[in-house]
Amino acid sequence: MFSNTTTQPDKVRVTIFERIVPFAAFGLAALAGGVGAYLIMSLMKTLAAAKNAGTAAISGGLAEYTMYPLVLLYMAAAVGVVGICVAVGRMGFAEQTASPSGISYIVLGGLSLVPIGFVWYAGTIIIRVTTGTYRGEAMLAGNVVSELTVAAMVIAPIVLVVLLAWSLIPFKARPGRRYLPLIALVIMQIVLFVAAAMFQLRVAELWRINRLG
Repeated sequence: MFSNTTTQPDKVRVTIFERIVPFAAFGLAALAGGVGAYLIMSLMKTLAAAKNAGTAAISGGLAEYTMYPLVLLYMAAAVGVVGICVAVGRMGFAEQTASPSGISYIVLGGLSLVPIGFVWYAGTIIIRVTTGTYRGEAMLAGNVVSELTVAAMVIAPIVLVVLLAWSLIPFKARPGRRYLPLIALVIMQIVLFVAAAMFQLRVAELWRINRLG
């Protein structure tokens, strides 16, 4: 009599290197949000002290400050490419190694983009107020920008701590060739490139407003 049961392979430890590379990319994205939020807050304080800052000064200052999160986003995208290469390389040792779940990449990668999303929205409000296309009171817009930047500065370090913990805490998974983690990494990599491209276009838009102002 033959048994229909199959023996499941024993779980093996997920290597730190395979986790820390993509999570470093996510960490840089979260850092971009925190840095961008701090710089916008500094810009708002400077403009409040100047009182009579014009369109050119506001757009030029925001363009210069936006370059910092932009560079960090490009760095995140570059590290993300390395993470994908590591995941592809692991396929050759699938029977001896294990990968983190693809869901963890999607969830943690999505969380890391929340601060930079707040920064994007705050910058959008500033641009609309500066160009006179904001629908609402400018004073209320300033309050919204302040809330968004504070939220981004609070969330960014929390995300960094979570990413570091997830990268270093040992855990095990079943070995084998798993495509979902690789697909998840590719999806998050596309999102990182799109985010960097959006901020690149924003910088160009701000300098255009600066020249017209």
